[in-house]
Amino acid sequence: VIPLGAPGEMDRASFHRRDMVMLRRACLLSKSTMGEVAPFPFSGCVIVTKKNKVVAETFQYASGTEPAELQAVALAGEDRCKGSTLYVNLEPSYSLGLEEAVDAIVDAGVRRVVVGMEN
Repeated sequence: VIPLGAPGEMDRASFHRRDMVMLRRACLLSKSTMGEVAPFPFSGCVIVTKKNKVVAETFQYASGTEPAELQAVALAGEDRCKGSTLYVNLEPSYSLGLEEAVDAIVDAGVRRVVVGMEN
């Protein structure tokens, strides 16, 4: 769990049962692209508001298309992203040199990012 915000604002991130449920949802979405995104891994993303309402569910639907987290932020819009939690089965595509996904998450005001695994 990666807390976003001012340093010291969230010293220790906690993991809740609903985090596991939403992370599983992101994983199931990612499987929608089985065989379509090679050589890249499957990517799914869910954004949930502070009131636990799902406002975006996306997946990278083909090789070379927009990453799931970028699609989710665009679909939800900045108003609904503020203070939300973003669940993604793989770490945002920053590790691949695609900084725009991380920038979009931060700029939209997402409060927490729950990552299933490192890519």
